Amino acid sequence: MIICMFLLAAAVYDWKCRMIPGWLYGAAALEAFLWRVSCAIGGGSEPWKLFLHGNTAYLSAKSLIGGMAVGLFLLVISKVSQGAVGAGDGLLFVITGLYIGFWKNAALLCISLMLCSLWGVGIMILGKKKWIELKKKELPFLPFVLPAGVWIMVI
Repeated sequence: MIICMFLLAAAVYDWKCRMIPGWLYGAAALEAFLWRVSCAIGGGSEPWKLFLHGNTAYLSAKSLIGGMAVGLFLLVISKVSQGAVGAGDGLLFVITGLYIGFWKNAALLCISLMLCSLWGVGIMILGKKKWIELKKKELPFLPFVLPAGVWIMVI
């Protein structure tokens, strides 16, 4: 539930402003870190913890580091591509990796990319029909992470 609220807030900011405020990343990172400390100290099988965070309490450190590496990989791509991929996208995946681990974070990235690609193809087809110039059209990515994130947290 908490990760979905974070994804919703990030998606709205990305759609409207094409920028996510630093306080949102900071709050989500702090909450994810405190969640992981709480799991290490006292477990995570209480019903309220399962409701707020799903069944992610017992992920290994290796899985969490791998999950954050997905976001670090996007940050490297952002740097190499001189911002063609937003650094905010990489930061989001670092934080989601801390919440859900490697496999779910990798799936989150792949599903989000697929949804964004399908939307982009639809825009290109529509643009060709209406003779709209689409050469420099930019799509916000995080609105496509939201439905993928909700789906991943449900399965």
